[in-house]
Amino acid sequence: MALRLFRTMSHPQPPSHPLTTDDLICYHTFVDKLTRMRAINHQSDPELDTNFASALTNQHRITEEIVNGGPQALIQDVQAGVKVLLNRMATEIKEDMNQLLRGSEARVNNLILESKTRTKKALEDLILKDRKSADGIFLELQSNIADIQAAIAKIKETLRMT
Repeated sequence: MALRLFRTMSHPQPPSHPLTTDDLICYHTFVDKLTRMRAINHQSDPELDTNFASALTNQHRITEEIVNGGPQALIQDVQAGVKVLLNRMATEIKEDMNQLLRGSEARVNNLILESKTRTKKALEDLILKDRKSADGIFLELQSNIADIQAAIAKIKETLRMT
């Protein structure tokens, strides 16, 4: 039964160059399937054993090349991935900062508008108070002038009488 399953099973594609972790995963899965088939098949099967040994050898070779022979490629893959991640993060940060800046600009503009409104109101109140004060002072002056004129009139009358 295992031999029939083995013959219908597709062999992994030849590994890519340079070797990648995907190649290792592919061969690891294939070796795992062959291991299960060997456990199912209690009889000796030279073809299954040969393919199992070949797949296991390829798996170990790929692992060794990735671990020992391909760190530069892995480093370049990691660097490329980090660059993509950094670019994505930079874009997100830029968008967030622009959004915060727009929000801050709106708040600053609102504060400026409120400040202008309060200043205008304070100036109007001050001008109104000054106008009221000037009107009050003018009325006081007129009252004082009237008092002075009355005093002058009394003095003139007193002088005429004497």
